[in-house]
Amino acid sequence: PSGAQDSTLYRYGWLAKDWQALLEKFPDRFVAASDYRPPVEKNYPVAMARQRKLILESLGETARHKIAYANAWRLVTGKAWEA
Repeated sequence: PSGAQDSTLYRYGWLAKDWQALLEKFPDRFVAASDYRPPVEKNYPVAMARQRKLILESLGETARHKIAYANAWRLVTGKAWEA
């Protein structure tokens, strides 16, 4: 419906500012994820490094930690992540 022809997550090789603002404002509502399957196995380390660099490194510490693992932990266990 947006008319976008490609990902709207990135602009000019960086996390788009509107996405960054949304992730920072609502860090409890997002989870970083990956698609691991045999056809992409050899590229997995590069793909994960790219996700960390382009998305997670663009965020503040609190949002980064929640999105990277704490929210997933809460979904799986029903308990908040305790550092």
